[in-house]
Amino acid sequence: MKDFYLKIKSFFLSFVFILSATNLFSQVPLNSTDVMLQGFYWNSFSETRWNQLTQQAEELSSYFDMLWLPPSAAAEGGNYNNMGYHPLQWSNQNSTWGTEEELKTLINSLKAG
Repeated sequence: MKDFYLKIKSFFLSFVFILSATNLFSQVPLNSTDVMLQGFYWNSFSETRWNQLTQQAEELSSYFDMLWLPPSAAAEGGNYNNMGYHPLQWSNQNSTWGTEEELKTLINSLKAG
């Protein structure tokens, strides 16, 4: 059992060393002050459809710099039609969240806010 813990400890220390040696950075610049809101949660389409978020766009854009939206392409997965992270058609933006036009309206409303 002692050997097992020694191996785990060695692996962990090696992993930490490799991470620190690679000088990893986040994808956001260090001086960024942007705040992003996740604008959905699983099965939230009844509350966070594109047209409902559009109604809140002015308020959302006054508090947040970015809004993380769910995958917009028509997809399979989940308990509902056309919702999930496995797109069926990348070019088809009509999904459970709304139509392509509603998505464009949402994006424009958020930019204008």
